[in-house]
Amino acid sequence: METMNNILGAKGLTSSEANHVTNIVKELVKDLQVGLTLSTSYITEGDEKLPLDENEKNDNWVKDTQRSGKLYGLSAWLKTAIKFKEKLLNRIERESFVSTIESPTLESFPSMPYTEFGEYLNQLNTKDRNEYLSAESMAAHIGKIIHSFDEVRKKSDEFVPTSFVKMDDRTVTVKSIRLYTKEELSEGFYTLQKEHRKAEKIVNLYKSKSHDWAKEVQKDHNNKVKAMQSRNTDVQLQYNKVVEAERLDFENDKREEKKVISGFKIIIPNELQSTLDEVNKYAKD
Repeated sequence: METMNNILGAKGLTSSEANHVTNIVKELVKDLQVGLTLSTSYITEGDEKLPLDENEKNDNWVKDTQRSGKLYGLSAWLKTAIKFKEKLLNRIERESFVSTIESPTLESFPSMPYTEFGEYLNQLNTKDRNEYLSAESMAAHIGKIIHSFDEVRKKSDEFVPTSFVKMDDRTVTVKSIRLYTKEELSEGFYTLQKEHRKAEKIVNLYKSKSHDWAKEVQKDHNNKVKAMQSRNTDVQLQYNKVVEAERLDFENDKREEKKVISGFKIIIPNELQSTLDEVNKYAKD
């Protein structure tokens, strides 16, 4: 069975609870999406001002963006755990019976090792796995903001405080007010850009480590296969007649293994507990 004690264990959330939390996260993040509306407008008629929109300045847009990144990190952790648990159950279900009695003196060659990046994450400890998933989520989320920031700057540069609009065969004056100064936008951008670089650096580090890990796993596999081939050349095949009893034991073991895995819960890393506690304020009845 794959390494799982960095994400599944006896204590934590059930898959159903985790699904519920990810749905709540999806709703919470909607309220934190920062569109960076740069102005609000109104029509002047004498001393009266008639608003044309409901745009307001959000002084916390940088913090809201960072908070969204943390919420996405929690969601990424839970979704990964749910898929991993399902993968374990599906893999057991697909296992076919192979009798070891047919050639008891021969050593079975190990299957080709899984060296995909997901398998590399599976052998990390909880802290490292969470560090990668959190950094990946943060880099992806903040990247959407900073990679489109040229358009934000352009809109800010093209801001016009006064314009004229023709309405009902007359021309009215529209006054617009900046919600963010250029300095505020620039400061926020560089803050997010710095955090994005930091997150990407962590992501790239883990991907580099995964390549080294894959090489070592493959090298170890090849060495084992060579040793087994050498030993098996001197072994005579012998057959026995207890295959059916062994098959029944195999099926019983599969059922027991699935039962054990079904009982596993999703571990919550210490670094995500405060975010989960925040979400649970909305998730619990």
